[in-house]
Amino acid sequence: MTDDGKPFLEITPRIMDELAEMASEMGRDRAAFLEDALAGLLAAGVKKDEIELQEWPGVRTVIVVRGTPRYLWTMGNGGVVL
Repeated sequence: MTDDGKPFLEITPRIMDELAEMASEMGRDRAAFLEDALAGLLAAGVKKDEIELQEWPGVRTVIVVRGTPRYLWTMGNGGVVL
């Protein structure tokens, strides 16, 4: 708040729409990354019980294979192989 009681940033409907679109896009990117990585692991013969997802919602997701982190998805950077 400023000294006169007004917020530093007014959250307009346009800003809310932009934030909602960013969140939706992030969810689509994460879902596509997970689908590709998990399908590849299963196709390579990795058993389902050897795969663990470690998630920090909205921030990052790590795919751990046989106890070793193998894939990382982070907000803003997408997915990478470790």
